[in-house]
Amino acid sequence: MRYLLIKKIPLLCRLLFPLFILILISTSSLAFANEGEWTKSFQQHVHSWINQMEAKDKRFTNWNRASLHTQTLGINTHQWLVTVKNQNKPLGYLVIAESPQHDHSNTPTFVLLEYGLGEFTLFDESIAPDKPATTQYYDGFSSFWSMDLPSGTEYIDAKSGEKYPSRFKPDNSIMKQLPATVLISGKTTLTTSHTLVSTEISPFSTIDWITPNPVKSKLNDQTWKNLLNKTSLDPAVVTANLFQEEVLAPFTIGSVHVWDNQAYIGVWDSGLRFLPYTYIQKVGTIIQ
Repeated sequence: MRYLLIKKIPLLCRLLFPLFILILISTSSLAFANEGEWTKSFQQHVHSWINQMEAKDKRFTNWNRASLHTQTLGINTHQWLVTVKNQNKPLGYLVIAESPQHDHSNTPTFVLLEYGLGEFTLFDESIAPDKPATTQYYDGFSSFWSMDLPSGTEYIDAKSGEKYPSRFKPDNSIMKQLPATVLISGKTTLTTSHTLVSTEISPFSTIDWITPNPVKSKLNDQTWKNLLNKTSLDPAVVTANLFQEEVLAPFTIGSVHVWDNQAYIGVWDSGLRFLPYTYIQKVGTIIQ
């Protein structure tokens, strides 16, 4: 009986082998097809957003004629940094993530977490730590490179390149907690662009936010709507509590973009950075 069983196995393998090859080819074809759909959807989202920015805000002029350079952020984060360049000079960037709430179709959808103007982008190679054991971590204002060293973990700010004191510990991710409904998606339309301050000014030009008990706005929908009426004569400041409230980071508000009914606040930070108003509600406040 054992001999007969052994003899039958090669015969069974010969019979099943063509079926196995057919399944393998079908699976590979599906993988390539899915990869093509993913890339197509990603590019469609990016160009749709850029087209709308160009149409509503003249500072984004020429973005569609620039080259786009995409890199992943971190490990298994499903986040990407797209750097917009003209003749190898950065014009700005977009931070994109796969949507946490998809429509259960085979076509992936994406959301825009942040975008910015200026030659100083996030995770710029010119200020990146020159160490092999370095990981990128994105979370709005709390974006950094982390370096595992024998003495412990060090954190380098992804925008300025400044090193945080070793005792500082990062917060849990805020961006990952935001629902897709408060983020820019492929179906969102940029309806309003308002400029408060057209050139970068230091938040230290006003000291209201430094006082022990500043007059803080209650951050509701009316807060960002009030910003649409402000001008450079009456600047507003975002203050963000970072690294478990070890860091109080001030940013002058330069612009407001309204996508349907969701606001993205543009703050000056070696260039203009647009972040979801809902994110700012969670990490800080607005002094105006």
